Amino acid sequence: MSEMQSTRMSLEQIISTKWTVPIMQILLDGPARFSDLKRRLPLVSANVLTKRLRDLEQEDLLDRVCLPPPADRQAYILTPRGGDMRSVLEAIRALSQRWGEAP
Repeated sequence: MSEMQSTRMSLEQIISTKWTVPIMQILLDGPARFSDLKRRLPLVSANVLTKRLRDLEQEDLLDRVCLPPPADRQAYILTPRGGDMRSVLEAIRALSQRWGEAP
């Protein structure tokens, strides 16, 4: 087993870490800047959001990309590996909506 594989979090750890699923669900809709994520998740602190984004980037579930001019800012997008979780994230979103826990 390579060092990178041995340090990766399990899928269960990723999904159970607070704020990870909501962040990834937002990114299902397309690229989002830090400020967009913070606005859509007002209860998460900036420090926690930064940590979750770094963790997800380290796990190769999202990437930071530069937006084209005139924006010239960075945004976060799901990687192909993050996109592999689409069906799981959509199922969680649908169940949350059915139970009245999400908009």
